[in-house]
Amino acid sequence: MPKNKEALKRYRIIHNILRRGGRHKTNRIVEICKNAGVKVSIRTIQKDLEDLAEDTELGFFLPIRKDDNTKTYYYEEIPKSIFPL
Repeated sequence: MPKNKEALKRYRIIHNILRRGGRHKTNRIVEICKNAGVKVSIRTIQKDLEDLAEDTELGFFLPIRKDDNTKTYYYEEIPKSIFPL
């Protein structure tokens, strides 16, 4: 489970950004988080993306992919929402 409410907020923001489609740079995700009132660093977002895709404790296993050429993140296949409305 997320260690705190701020992590849960970030996960929701990241998931919503990626569900809209397209490819997103880490600094743009940070900017959107900050606009939503969540202070965060680029490294934290990178770790969150990794955790959402691979962390066995969280168990989301989202199909997040990174394009190393453009340094962007995207959903390989857009999943259903992981959060209730």
